[in-house]
Amino acid sequence: MATNKHIEILLDFGQLYLMPNAVVKVHINEGTHMRLREAKKLMQTISGLSQYTSRPIVVDLTHIASIETTAKLHFISKRTDNHNLCMAMIIASPIGKMVANLSLLFQHPGCPTRYFNTETAALRWSQRFSTATETEFQPVAA
Repeated sequence: MATNKHIEILLDFGQLYLMPNAVVKVHINEGTHMRLREAKKLMQTISGLSQYTSRPIVVDLTHIASIETTAKLHFISKRTDNHNLCMAMIIASPIGKMVANLSLLFQHPGCPTRYFNTETAALRWSQRFSTATETEFQPVAA
């Protein structure tokens, strides 16, 4: 039987959801100024939530006020202690998406990474990397 249950974690600046399809969805609150400190906290929380299991990550940045370059680089860094299968980031601007995807050619992210303008497109792309099935989803003990 299919289930729509997910695990939710609240942070000062947003929410994380471990979905039954093993995708970690992240929503950053409206008006957030994403700095390196928040990016590090987010990636540490994702690692803890995933219990070091590789998972696709989808981050909704459409409502943030700003994001520092150091935070962007931390999300895609090879040095970030994470086990991401891929990183899909949703941004509001179509031109911003084009520029961000082009910049990835020079940044060499630690996992497959792309920018999108819709959650649907980001989820479709990220689920290509998922090997987990709904039956493998096990809630993390608090």
